Amino acid sequence: MELTVLIISFSIFLLCLFIIVKKHPMRERTKESFIAGEMTESRNFSEEINQLKRRIDILQKAISSLNDENRDIKRINTELEIEKQHLEETVKKLEEIHKKKDELFTMYIHDIKNPAATIKSMAELFSHLDLTLDEQKEIIKALTITADKLIRITTEITKILTYEFSFIEIEFSLHSIEKVLEDVYSCNKQKAKLKGQNISLDIKTTLPEVEIDKDMIFDAIDNLLDNAIKFSDDSKTIHLTAELEADHISVQVLDNGPGIPLQEIEKAFKKGSRLSPKPTGGEISTGYGLWIVKKIVEAHHGKVWLKSDQKKGSNFGFKIPVRQTFNNN
Repeated sequence: MELTVLIISFSIFLLCLFIIVKKHPMRERTKESFIAGEMTESRNFSEEINQLKRRIDILQKAISSLNDENRDIKRINTELEIEKQHLEETVKKLEEIHKKKDELFTMYIHDIKNPAATIKSMAELFSHLDLTLDEQKEIIKALTITADKLIRITTEITKILTYEFSFIEIEFSLHSIEKVLEDVYSCNKQKAKLKGQNISLDIKTTLPEVEIDKDMIFDAIDNLLDNAIKFSDDSKTIHLTAELEADHISVQVLDNGPGIPLQEIEKAFKKGSRLSPKPTGGEISTGYGLWIVKKIVEAHHGKVWLKSDQKKGSNFGFKIPVRQTFNNN
């Protein structure tokens, strides 16, 4: 009985040992399969993470691109707003110019009508009357003066339109300012003589060549001298002077006219400004001459001035640099 129990117990032991030995490789294989599965899942998870990262990068680039586009849109909007303001200002300026142009041409049509009528009357005298040689000379002289007046009117219109609409290109180059002064003096000397006036040209110092637009500076000095002739009484002397002051050229026109009231001096160089003094010989005064002078001088980076005494007359002048800092290239 005991032997039987012992045999049975040993058999059970062997059976258990067999089962244990049999089960151990299965557990190893299950573990290996689990690890392999885990590794596969880990790889899949890593791939998903990488895909998400790539998507995030794409989204970040898209957001960055949208931000850039948004900045561009804001910049374009700002530029368009500025352009709109410029256009509105231009339209307003053009409307003002159009109004001034209408006023200007109305005035000039009136001014042209009188000399045109004079020429017509003189021509009729030639055709209907027997005139002596002296009478013919007088009529020819009157016709010449009247024609000169018409030329001055058309020249004035051209100048005003040129500077009003800015159809100008400044061309700086070295020129003798003395030669310009002498040319202006020669052009106005005979005009002054018709009123019994005298013009003196006084260049106080040796002047160097100056970097200027010669034609524009001629116009500026010519306008100042023409202004002095218009407003000075007969038999008066007008002084045109120039001198070197450090690195600037100073040009002045001194007249013996009625002078300008103190309260009007500030507006003397404003466009279309007509002051209380009147031309002494019935000449045309548009109120644009001094404004043109100011525009020319400022285009040369200079300054204009006016000093006036109602008992002694006026001193108009300007100062420009010998060399220009900025050229209009």
